[in-house]
Amino acid sequence: MKCIKVLLQVLLLCFISLLSNEIAPLLPFKIPGSIIGILIVFVLLERQWLPLNWIENGANLLISELLLFFIPSVVGIMQFSDVLWPQSLGLFTVIAVSTLAMLSFIYLATVFLGYYRERRQRV
Repeated sequence: MKCIKVLLQVLLLCFISLLSNEIAPLLPFKIPGSIIGILIVFVLLERQWLPLNWIENGANLLISELLLFFIPSVVGIMQFSDVLWPQSLGLFTVIAVSTLAMLSFIYLATVFLGYYRERRQRV
């Protein structure tokens, strides 16, 4: 029974993904369908139109298996290592700088949200 429940949750998430990919070209500005899908799920959860338990197990399964989705990309990149090797220093630099920037942003956002929550609780 649990397998069927998780399968239905994954199918619901896939439906939202397909829907958002169909909506994306219709918009006057360019936003990827995946971002629109995240926004749709966020709004549905925030407004409590979509209970969290309707997608939680399916989302956890997808997140736990996320690494498997990157294997074909890595294999594809390895086939072109002779093309990428001359730019490897630049690629690693960009990856390192962007990782540090993202970690810094997450740290600052967490500190800000902690400060905001603490200040809000005092009022």
